[in-house]
Amino acid sequence: DSREGGALQWDKTDLSENGDWWDSGFGTDVKSPDAHELILYCDCNPGLKYGHIEAALRVHRELARTGHDMIFEHLTFRNAGVHAIAGGGPSRNMIVRACRFEFIGGSVWSKKLHIRFGNGVACWNTGENILVEDNVFYEIYDSAVTHQGGKECVAAQDFVIRRNVFIRCGMAAYEQRDVLPLSAEFVNNVCMDAGRGFSHRHTTSPRQSEIWPQPMGHHIFLWRIEQPTEGARFIIKRNLFLDAPAGAAIYSIICRAAEEQIDIDENTYQMRERTLVNRYFGEDFATFAAYAAATGKDGHSAAYGEA
Repeated sequence: DSREGGALQWDKTDLSENGDWWDSGFGTDVKSPDAHELILYCDCNPGLKYGHIEAALRVHRELARTGHDMIFEHLTFRNAGVHAIAGGGPSRNMIVRACRFEFIGGSVWSKKLHIRFGNGVACWNTGENILVEDNVFYEIYDSAVTHQGGKECVAAQDFVIRRNVFIRCGMAAYEQRDVLPLSAEFVNNVCMDAGRGFSHRHTTSPRQSEIWPQPMGHHIFLWRIEQPTEGARFIIKRNLFLDAPAGAAIYSIICRAAEEQIDIDENTYQMRERTLVNRYFGEDFATFAAYAAATGKDGHSAAYGEA
């Protein structure tokens, strides 16, 4: 695949490599075209060097809006400035099947903090009877799939993510935030190269985020959950976790009572480049053996590449 994403520079004086770009309007609400300046760095005429140049805009927050009783099937979502499928309304009875997501996100969330954002499939507040299966997520700035929300966020029900391929997700393949689900499954997925790709270009690890200086670029990211969910059933099973060199296969910073409720087993770990395998129960684990022994999770899983 010869396509590549350009790298945002926070100051135009830092433009130095082909594909670097700077926009005077990011982090602001530019109204006048006369006041808008966009610069793309190139060592020659970019019209000669590149066969196609496309700018992903932040005019809309998503390419398609979530809702109820919907099926997204055999579609390609590409080059979105913020999210691919998202929205503020309730997400119920929704299927995302056999779709491809490429180069999603990267718009500026906070110019002051140097934080950008953008997800593949994002269910806000409500996630009820959601199926995400047989998709490919490639080059996602933040999370490929996530359920999160604000003060009205309720526990997800029948939230199933299965048989997907996740490649180069900047934050996570799956991000669970705010409340542990009543019933959710992350099963039979392939996750690789978390934290690689355009989301980490021109950044010093760890990437800027709301949890900086903690690492960013995981396969599963669990955070902002301060209490367990009564009757929770959250399964993470039969997944293949490949490299996550900037972060971990599973990175949890939620309360221990909620961590105890998660069923993690029958996974395969083959992480050759890593800073850690998992973070769980408040501890960073550099090896799978240490993690499994200390947590009791992944008792029937396999790890390859460790001495």
